[in-house]
Amino acid sequence: MVSFGKIVVLGGGSFGTALANMVAENGHKVVLWMRSEENAKKCSHSRENARYLPGCLLDPRLEFSSDLKASLRDADVVFFAVPSKAFRKLANEASRYVVSGVQVISTAKGIEIGTFKLMSQILEEELPQARVGVISGPNLAIEIANKAITATVVASNNPQVCCDTQQLLSSYYFRVYANSDRLGVELAGALKNIYAIASGISASMKMGQNTVSVLVTRSLAEMSRFSAALGANPMTFLGLSGVGDLFVTCTSPLSRNYQIGLALGRGLSIDEATVEVGHVAEGINTTRMIKEEAEKLQIYMPLYLPGCLLDPRLEFSSDLKASLRDADVVFFAVPSKAFRKLANEASRYVVSGVQVISTAKGIEIGTFKLMSQILEEELPQARVGVISGPNLAIEIANKAITATVVASNNPQVCCDTQQLLSSYYFRVYANSDRLGVELAGALKNIYAIASGISASMKMGQNTVSVLVTRSLAEMSRFSAALGANPMTFLGLSGVGDLFVTCTSPLSRNYQIGLALGRGLSIDEATVEVGHVAEGINTTRMIKEEAEKLQIYMPLVNALYETMFNGRPVEEVLKTMMLAEQNTDVEFIDK
Repeated sequence: MVSFGKIVVLGGGSFGTALANMVAENGHKVVLWMRSEENAKKCSHSRENARYLPGCLLDPRLEFSSDLKASLRDADVVFFAVPSKAFRKLANEASRYVVSGVQVISTAKGIEIGTFKLMSQILEEELPQARVGVISGPNLAIEIANKAITATVVASNNPQVCCDTQQLLSSYYFRVYANSDRLGVELAGALKNIYAIASGISASMKMGQNTVSVLVTRSLAEMSRFSAALGANPMTFLGLSGVGDLFVTCTSPLSRNYQIGLALGRGLSIDEATVEVGHVAEGINTTRMIKEEAEKLQIYMPLYLPGCLLDPRLEFSSDLKASLRDADVVFFAVPSKAFRKLANEASRYVVSGVQVISTAKGIEIGTFKLMSQILEEELPQARVGVISGPNLAIEIANKAITATVVASNNPQVCCDTQQLLSSYYFRVYANSDRLGVELAGALKNIYAIASGISASMKMGQNTVSVLVTRSLAEMSRFSAALGANPMTFLGLSGVGDLFVTCTSPLSRNYQIGLALGRGLSIDEATVEVGHVAEGINTTRMIKEEAEKLQIYMPLVNALYETMFNGRPVEEVLKTMMLAEQNTDVEFIDK
């Protein structure tokens, strides 16, 4: 175990203060440097950074200074926690006092104006004698200060930097995962700020959860596409620095970029919005730079934001035979427990070549068959497909912007379904990985229950983003073991559906989790919700299958014990903090 001497955090903003305080609480000698001598004295006297972290009592071991030279004297590790526009100037000033071999870690999520340099690249230019790393993830400062369960990613070309940072920052509420893809981690941290502004605009316009999940998923696609073109690993975006950070930044009112979007959505100009928010929002300049770079490199970056009366042409029937007569396309929109029975009954009336599309997101009890597999067994004469995605029914009925995925082994089924369902508010994307799309739709119901428990326990956005990201890792790991494509989980049927199901009070599985979090039993919760919640039985089946195949699924196991064996709901969240802090995108290595 490495013995650290002096740790320095440069930058007395909210995150720098929270970071320095956390390291001090871990028992290390820490100096928090800030430019304002007056503020440094105030913080030292009151043990509070009233401007950036009001109400948070700071550790008595934390030292404050406005003397850069004295602060950096004998430093072993230096964190740079200042905005990107001030980054190079500070790095240049610090270069006179940082000796060879010191670890320098950037926490800034931005790109330098004029050079398109990332913060780690600036550190390498200004401090060539140092060893460079970055930390990035869903890390709202106030929640870290309040000790909400949080996780981050450290990325470096030097494995020792990752290892030392993990040792330095880890605690019972803060986990640190490593990633060797420094470029991807840093680009993810910068790019997500753009889409947080778009998400704030969407919220200000009262768009629904379907719309937000489409926005987040399409944002993730643009982020990974742009970064891959620059040499990053697209799989990085399945981790905490990708989907995890994007999730928290696009949903939390604590996010500065999200606040800018809210203000723009109310009709303020960008200058007026900046004044109102009162803090640096990196996404404003990043938007301009990314647009210019994407155009130069010809990278597709198209993102835009643009009581239910039923159509009089819609017919209703309870006569199955008459309904299916001369049908060209049949959608099966019933719960999984009723699926096979209906498919069997329909098989007498469905003729050869008809397209049959499942919308159900579940797994058959006893057989572990997916709905498409049941359709193939019961209707071998038909052409089978599935649709899955972030599709809350009430929002579709209200014409909120929504998107879904159609998956089939038959390309014509995908093409016809796209033509049939697409409209000005509803988009349909195709995927040939039917297994992955369907497993994603079934598995996300489990984690929506866990998310509901978290919400019921008043956990913060950092905690939820860790839960969602670790859930995505488990879903991907399990499905890849069964033959699915892990990249499917970067799309609407993966992260998109998981996002909406884990955050929306309209989600039945989320409602079950809320009830469990209040102390109800699984039977009491089911009665209270009053609708079928597929995640309950799916949890039991996935646990059994994972044990049989020896697939690592700690969240599923913890949730199973809570639902069926009476373990305290707190155990579900504790599970996230017990896993070994190895790599960020866990499913690659497990």
